[in-house]
Amino acid sequence: MHKKNHGAMILSALSLALLPMAPHAAGPEAACLPPGIADAPVYRPPEENGPVRRREGGLADEGASVSRGVSRGVSRGVSRGAGQGGDEKAAWGLAEGLRQGITEGLADADEGSIGQQGAGSDDLLTELLGGTAEEYIHVPARLAPLAPKGVGYTASPQPVFYWYISGPWPETVRFTLMRQGGYKPELEVELPPPSSGGIYAVPLKKYGLRLAPGTEYEWFIAVVLDPNEPSGDLVGSAVLRYREPDTKTAACLAGATGDQRIRIHAAHGLWYDTFHLLSERIGKESGNRELKRWRADLLRQVGLPRAM
Repeated sequence: MHKKNHGAMILSALSLALLPMAPHAAGPEAACLPPGIADAPVYRPPEENGPVRRREGGLADEGASVSRGVSRGVSRGVSRGAGQGGDEKAAWGLAEGLRQGITEGLADADEGSIGQQGAGSDDLLTELLGGTAEEYIHVPARLAPLAPKGVGYTASPQPVFYWYISGPWPETVRFTLMRQGGYKPELEVELPPPSSGGIYAVPLKKYGLRLAPGTEYEWFIAVVLDPNEPSGDLVGSAVLRYREPDTKTAACLAGATGDQRIRIHAAHGLWYDTFHLLSERIGKESGNRELKRWRADLLRQVGLPRAM
């Protein structure tokens, strides 16, 4: 019995020795990463279980959008027309408000778009306003800042802000950066209209602005539906803080190159730097499917699986 058990132990030990080992970082990188990270970057947020600070834009309640749009259009039209005075202007304001309200309210079932929905929507416009219905433009169903749910960190005073939109938008898109406790924007610019759905970037360096260390900022990306009604904008926002790398992080980055820098930034909670480095690599190696897999995985880690 004793010999049998001894033989079983030897076989078990040999079996374990032959099992494939989990990949792990080697060399100087090993001291800079948690165990088990050797391939795709793993983002470790500095503030676990913090409050959600990210906001995404989209048409969530598509089923009730028609009636909501008409009601909002009536309200806007009456208030605009009455404010200008006179029955004629009030009637004009009501008509314009109805037109805009219906246009905003008619959403496509799967794309959340506003536009040609068949004879029903054209008849509705014609019946309420008279004449021929105008051509509508499609409103993207989804707008998202590519950032963590909580506060995101950067080690750069001039980070790059990445955002996602699900479809093209030919009109105004606005980027705004606010300092915590500030009353005026640190930066407010109109961006080139996105010609298609996808990921876009706003490099702060382009505008000559630098973040203050330890200061919290909130940034907004807005699809402007009506310049006269900011409350109707499709808006996404996120919060970030610039902090200079601590001694350990700086030492790790000093000797790192390529993929190592991406993994180290992610492991040390520097989201904006991680995503920017990875996106730069993808821009240079557009055919590299592995890098694109890394980016998709990073977005899943922060709860943005559809932002691709």
